[in-house]
Amino acid sequence: MVIITRLRSVLSVNLIQLQKALFVFCDFVTHTLSQE
Repeated sequence: MVIITRLRSVLSVNLIQLQKALFVFCDFVTHTLSQE
């Protein structure tokens, strides 16, 4: 059962990092599009 909790914590951290990366990527895309 310890493995499941570890997997959940790792997944939650990865989700947070993924959301941050998506936010930065969207911000970069909008910035690039607005320059054109």
